[in-house]
Amino acid sequence: MSMSILSKIKKIARKGYSIVKPRIPFLDDDKKAELFLKKHPMKELSTEEKQEIDDYWGQFGIKFPHYKWFEMYYGVTGIHDPRFIPDMIAGHILFPHYNEKQFIAAWADKNLFERYIPTIQFPTTLCHKFNGSLYDDKWNYFSKEDIPSLANNIIKRLNSDNSLVLKLTRNSAAGKGVKIYNIKTSDDICEILNNNPSPNYIIQKKIRQHSFFQQFNKSSVNILRVVSWKHEGKVDILSVSIRYGIEGSYTDVAYVNGEEIVNVVGVNKSNGQVNHHYANLDGIIPNVQFHLQDEFVPCFNEVIALTKKAHLQLQPFNIIGWDFTINEDCIPICIEYNVVWPGTILYQYANGPFAGDLTDDLLSFLKE
Repeated sequence: MSMSILSKIKKIARKGYSIVKPRIPFLDDDKKAELFLKKHPMKELSTEEKQEIDDYWGQFGIKFPHYKWFEMYYGVTGIHDPRFIPDMIAGHILFPHYNEKQFIAAWADKNLFERYIPTIQFPTTLCHKFNGSLYDDKWNYFSKEDIPSLANNIIKRLNSDNSLVLKLTRNSAAGKGVKIYNIKTSDDICEILNNNPSPNYIIQKKIRQHSFFQQFNKSSVNILRVVSWKHEGKVDILSVSIRYGIEGSYTDVAYVNGEEIVNVVGVNKSNGQVNHHYANLDGIIPNVQFHLQDEFVPCFNEVIALTKKAHLQLQPFNIIGWDFTINEDCIPICIEYNVVWPGTILYQYANGPFAGDLTDDLLSFLKE
């Protein structure tokens, strides 16, 4: 047994957790669920519901010392199902088991997405900055003296609105490190390339999204979050949701006075129909009045097919969160993929248990 697993078990013992099978590492952080319940009190679970949770999770070697996560999920969704997966179970046991940690740093670098998965389309690249060096979209090197030439190449390829998007490519998530620039001359691009201090970023064309996604918020690039699971040589879809931003934000996740703002709505993973379970970090949003002209995600089957094919190309990772949008020409564009912590809370608010009918199979490794 590795020292990391032993150290986790010792931490568990000190916290007084009850582990049916002590070989299974279990690390839980109650803060998210506890803080949520302080802000949004929910009905306490019945004795029968607690016993059902104990019985279900007991088969996987886990006995919870509390039921805060389930009290939160049951209260928010109205769905009483022991297959809800607590966030810290996912983050500290599920994702580390299925995704090889030593590969994450390289494979999560947004500068390299197109190299790892050439079978799907990402936003159009205008240039890369990698470890402090500048390259065009074909990875041709440009010295500091060559920046005006690179800027001229970029401005010729901009859309008619003359906007470009700069994204940090490492240690960035949830919309952080994304900036939009309105360009008037190539000198504006030179200023960006000369003065941005980050050693790693990518500059891309601004996406013009499909009218379907504009229904939710016009200013932001809204995305379809697809969570896929690779096992036994095939790929299954665990969860599908739409994430959408707020007015004035370009990304689907915004920060207002330091507070993270993100909205989701569930999607039927079989046919791409919006299920109208709207949620944010405070739970289900009541009385949402979206009058959708179309309730079915365009090109949905194509997105799912692309996801399954692409996932097979990411050998070290078995659970991936994919962020797709559809452009105005009805072409699926992959904004990014997530291999560290694809998230569970919002997607369970929107769709119910994270893996649905696949939960037993997804957790079966715990029995071993």
